[in-house]
Amino acid sequence: MNLTYRRILGSKPWWFLETSATDTTVASQQAYDLPYDIDKLNTVYVTVSSTRYTPQEIVGRDAWDVLNSTTSVTSDIPEFFFIQEDTIEFYPTPSSASNTITYKYKKRVVDLEIADYTTGTITTLTNGGTGVVGNGTTWTVAMAGRYIKIDPDAGDGHWYKIASVTNTTTLVLDRAYQGTTVAAGSGTYTIGQIPILPENYHELIVLEPSYKYWNLQNNGVNRADRFKAQFDELLAQLLTDQGKKTTNVSVGTDTDYQIQNPNIFVTL
Repeated sequence: MNLTYRRILGSKPWWFLETSATDTTVASQQAYDLPYDIDKLNTVYVTVSSTRYTPQEIVGRDAWDVLNSTTSVTSDIPEFFFIQEDTIEFYPTPSSASNTITYKYKKRVVDLEIADYTTGTITTLTNGGTGVVGNGTTWTVAMAGRYIKIDPDAGDGHWYKIASVTNTTTLVLDRAYQGTTVAAGSGTYTIGQIPILPENYHELIVLEPSYKYWNLQNNGVNRADRFKAQFDELLAQLLTDQGKKTTNVSVGTDTDYQIQNPNIFVTL
């Protein structure tokens, strides 16, 4: 299942794999750790006051070493960057502290292997709030990054990402809860590890392994064919539905839009 999951997510640059993270510059420090969950960097920029500066990538080690033949060049305006293992280096070296580095990147896929947690009930969760209080729960800090769903009989039935866990009975959502306020002690729930795939396509993860299993069985040819057909159909639908970030049909994903300078045109 995890091999199928990774293969699907690695088949193209899906929009739902895109995320961002920030860091801050340190005066006279050239190298910074990349986000822990990065797979591939899309772009990076440094914000100085209200201006964003986007450096260009240096790919070759030799070119980077030549550029850094002297280490005394510092500036708040980055011109180039170089990625080495799990770090990124900027040239010139940042001269000031506390400027914001923003990474836009494709996040790394992790295996699905954590069982759901449903012990206890929700006693406090307010519409528009992010704080969740439980009763009879034993929440752990390791649950940060997983998702929680308040069952439809008490909440809205949607999955919300857990930003942090304060203690065994208190956690914080990464965005405001939009469902009905949970009455004290009445909210059953599930905390789970959710695939990055859009919810309508989670079935893909089990269809291909099912096909492969039945294909190995002497009497499983018909079943294998049915699972394979379902997988192919749903994968094609995923490509159609999720190939773009929005439903706007007027914007193509392969079109390179260039900003035109109005000053270069002659007007009469």
